Amino acid sequence: MTIYLLMVVLACIVWQYVYGNQDRISEIEFKKRKKNGCIILALACILVAALRGSTVGTDTASYIRDYKLNEMYSYEKWYDLYDLNPGYFFLSKFFFDIGCSVQVWFGFVAFLYVGSVTKLIYRFSQNIGLSYIMFVTLGFYSFSLAGLKQTVAMAIVLYSFNYLYDSKYIRFFACVGLATFFHYTSLIFAFVFIIAIMKKNKFIYLFLTVGFAIVVFNMRSIFGAAVDVLDQEHYRMYLSSDYKYSPTTFVVLAAVLLISFVYLKTYRDVDYKESVMMYSIMYLGVITQLFSFVVASAFRLAMYFSVFSVILWPNAVSTEKDSTARGYMQLGSAFAFVLYYIYINRDGGSTVPYLFYWE
Repeated sequence: MTIYLLMVVLACIVWQYVYGNQDRISEIEFKKRKKNGCIILALACILVAALRGSTVGTDTASYIRDYKLNEMYSYEKWYDLYDLNPGYFFLSKFFFDIGCSVQVWFGFVAFLYVGSVTKLIYRFSQNIGLSYIMFVTLGFYSFSLAGLKQTVAMAIVLYSFNYLYDSKYIRFFACVGLATFFHYTSLIFAFVFIIAIMKKNKFIYLFLTVGFAIVVFNMRSIFGAAVDVLDQEHYRMYLSSDYKYSPTTFVVLAAVLLISFVYLKTYRDVDYKESVMMYSIMYLGVITQLFSFVVASAFRLAMYFSVFSVILWPNAVSTEKDSTARGYMQLGSAFAFVLYYIYINRDGGSTVPYLFYWE
């Protein structure tokens, strides 16, 4: 896991570069440093994704195999095989046909996903270093090395959040619709629209809590109904999977949300609209994560929402008025996230150890 820890170290260096003497530089210089920091960290994430070997990521070997099949398969053949979400295969065939290697293709997928996350971090995060540390250590980056079809879909819907936030609803739904061609699960992100139109409703948390209760007592039936609607064996097999879900991720995400609620009032005072959106989306992420206790692979659904924790936590903590306490909270949480990452990968994982494609 050395290369991922080096990415964390790089995030710490950028953290110091951007915020180390913020009070002594102009606003223009600060924005320039923040932009440069985001670019540096994004490029590091993209390069690591592009240069990975076939063993890094649960399905990477199969994605390499599929990419090579583009030599024999036409667009029509891919559509016959994956009529539900053919976008990934159509796009990969285009890259193959213009002569790109599979490493270039991996880099492009990472560019889409990391680019969308970076745009959110640059626009909303009050601490880009902490945001990237969470992005790497909480598994959001690791997932992008394993599930490429959903990664492209997530890239599109995360980008669409900017349209939603700016009340450009037609563009938002157009992006969500486009994302379904890459992974049908992206439809779940449409729930964020409900949050957007309820952002000034004081009952939004009651609404989400009721949703939480409904999910807790009806998880299997809800998930089963959704699979029946899709009517696809690819999704139906998850219901019968024997893979067991570890509650560790749920506990960490729930803790991030609950501790962030300590700063709900101060966050609201800084930016009411943003605070409601971030808390509510993260709340949806925790609710959706509950499905994983019934169907382990359902954590994939939660990824669409829980990735917003990389914005919520740094921003919530940044509203702490005591500068000393704020510093301890930021550094302490960063250290805790790194320890969590080391712990869950202590025996290896789908992306650990990391090997370059030439090794």
